[in-house]
Amino acid sequence: MNYEELVSTNDNIQHRIVRIPIGLFKRKAIEGKYVNIVDLRKELTDNIIFCECLKKECDANIRLVNKRQLHFTPLAEKDVLSSLEVEQGHFISFEHLLRDNPAVVSRPGFVYETVVALLEVTSYLNSQKVYHVCFSPSNVFVRKTDYSIVLLSHGSFYINRVSPELLYDGSRDYIAPEVLNGGSVDERCDVYSVGKFFEYLFSVAEMPYEYKKVILKATSKMAEDRYGSIDEMKRIIRQRSNMWRTTKMLLTASCIALVFVGFFFGLMPEPVNVEYIKPLPKEPEEILLDSGFDPNTELGFIMPDTTGNMTPEQIEEMKVYEAKSEEIFRKIYTKEADRILSKIYNKTYMGANEKSFITGSQTTTDELLKAQIEIAAKAGISEAKSQKIAFTIIERITEEKKKGLTKYGIQK
Repeated sequence: MNYEELVSTNDNIQHRIVRIPIGLFKRKAIEGKYVNIVDLRKELTDNIIFCECLKKECDANIRLVNKRQLHFTPLAEKDVLSSLEVEQGHFISFEHLLRDNPAVVSRPGFVYETVVALLEVTSYLNSQKVYHVCFSPSNVFVRKTDYSIVLLSHGSFYINRVSPELLYDGSRDYIAPEVLNGGSVDERCDVYSVGKFFEYLFSVAEMPYEYKKVILKATSKMAEDRYGSIDEMKRIIRQRSNMWRTTKMLLTASCIALVFVGFFFGLMPEPVNVEYIKPLPKEPEEILLDSGFDPNTELGFIMPDTTGNMTPEQIEEMKVYEAKSEEIFRKIYTKEADRILSKIYNKTYMGANEKSFITGSQTTTDELLKAQIEIAAKAGISEAKSQKIAFTIIERITEEKKKGLTKYGIQK
């Protein structure tokens, strides 16, 4: 047994056969050399229409120039297409990768690189009017050497010519509903399937916050409710990622400022007798959410992306809606931020050493950020607006607590 045979035997016993819509992908020995082959499904090759579609895909495959596009040539037996010979390399399906090595998702950069690669290659294909249609984990491949994403055959060459029920048997969960119902394909069907692939990926890996709403919108049952293109989906993910990082930076900076405030006042870890004054009872504040106000349904129309068609009366209603939503957010977040910041404005932390204070501050930062996101969602305001309001509230509360500090950081 030569080296190539040994590698093929050891590395590919479990990954040798992968079912894709048009056939079985496998490595097999031909004339003493291991090659990648797709054995076409007989029930498909018996169909003249399928064979015509396959020839069109083979012709188009030559013109697809992208490092994440695998290339192949047709092989015939007795003038009948029977298989495809795929370019050299060691490839396994994404499904097999996560099944046999789920820890790979914890590798630095793996999830991010997978997401970026899949969006980029799909964007390229769509620009060529080619649609993959089915991003099931068995129909997305990775290179064995570096786990980089690659794609093989694309469904748009067969749609409306071959029954999707037959072609995608076993992978229907990853197919856009309109495709299964016999409709045409476009970028929105790829948006749906990519969203379903991300759902699968994040069932194994931790889902970053910025992907949650993106995936929810991408996998909407109605095509018009999804993103209009993969490029739009990429842009929204990028925007939400940048906003998330900015918010964390602002809140972290605010808490770090508390460290310097503490040491500016000469905080010491020695115990101090504290005289507490019982606060006056507060009148209960009216929270609009408790009185039945729902920002998402109160005004009876859809979100602001349709304002271009709104009447002047509806625009005025929208302004009232936004004002109420901001009022709700300010009231609830002010209470929550005061409660959270009080955790580090006490004798334990204000009298602690720098390391302990910084540790407590980081925990506080995470709590403030989580509270901002959750309350903003309930109040129905955008993340950008809630971020600005939250930062203002935190600054104000911080200043108030700074004024209450004495030399030892204890409020009298």
